[in-house]
Amino acid sequence: MIVFKAEQWQKIGSTLFTAAGATRSNAERVAESLVDNNLAGHDSHGVIRIIQYLQAIEAGQLDPAGEPAVIHETPTSAMVDGKWTFGQVGAKLAMQKAIEKAKVQGIAISALIRAYHIGRLGEYSEMAHDAGMIAMVTVGGLGQGEVRTTGGVAPYGGARPALSTNPISFGFPAGSEPPVMSDFATSAVAAGKVKLARAKGEPLPPDCILDRDGKPSTDPEDYFKGGVLKTFGGHKGYALAVVVDILGQALTGADKCSNPEGKGSGSYMVAGSVFIAIDAGLFRPREEYAAATDAIIRRIKAIPPAAGFQEVLLPGEPEQRSKARRLREGLGLPEKSWAEISEQAAKYKVDLKVLTD
Repeated sequence: MIVFKAEQWQKIGSTLFTAAGATRSNAERVAESLVDNNLAGHDSHGVIRIIQYLQAIEAGQLDPAGEPAVIHETPTSAMVDGKWTFGQVGAKLAMQKAIEKAKVQGIAISALIRAYHIGRLGEYSEMAHDAGMIAMVTVGGLGQGEVRTTGGVAPYGGARPALSTNPISFGFPAGSEPPVMSDFATSAVAAGKVKLARAKGEPLPPDCILDRDGKPSTDPEDYFKGGVLKTFGGHKGYALAVVVDILGQALTGADKCSNPEGKGSGSYMVAGSVFIAIDAGLFRPREEYAAATDAIIRRIKAIPPAAGFQEVLLPGEPEQRSKARRLREGLGLPEKSWAEISEQAAKYKVDLKVLTD
């Protein structure tokens, strides 16, 4: 593994993105997001994505200098056009608009269309709970802009793809206790985790993918050779995946997105993201909400651990602990992925040694 401190990875990412044509603000925003994902322990959405984003820029799928804009809004809603730039830029704007409106109206919703990969959804739930808001974030319709026969998520009982990983996230502020945040793909594993396992040369857990013949497999290569992901929890994860697809496409109108710039081809063509913010004091004083949430958290944390566990963790605790640890120890990347970043750096005449000294 190649290990650097968070600030070093931040410099590497922002410098490479700027060299590839990104505005400084876009480059810094995306690099910050990727590093934060690594800190949270979600390496599949971390600096390993630098390679994917640079390749997307070169393929014309991502406009690194694009500026997302609000194209329609009401007192309780906002529609953001991502302008086919880094999804993290448009997603931040969409979540900010939802938070601003919810502070006035109590509840608000934003949508983001025509955007590239927005990263880890938990990042936007964290934005909301830090502002005293309850949040829900979803992304649906990934990969549906092309006739897909492989590389997606099979519906429950199916052997061919019809959905994508369709992630969903929730965030809840608390009082004196840490906030609660959940973030998960509706597939058994996220596609990024399959890529990470492939880069590390590791097998996948059982019951995550099917090979091209519809048979269970733990070999990441089988996914890339025509296999599909399975939904988590059988029919229950499948039901959530369908819900997210409807929100992402039917509600936002992402399925009818125009593309006059010629950008955005591939998996993100007709994907839509939804951001909901709810004032935690909507139905009762904030102090009462905070006290009730703290009580729930303490009740759960007081449960004795089962055999094989040291303690009961709440959603969001692994990320909080990972961040504290990794700020001290640094962030690692598989050597194979570092070699690919090094190739990109040479192409853009970026001296990685200077950035990591």
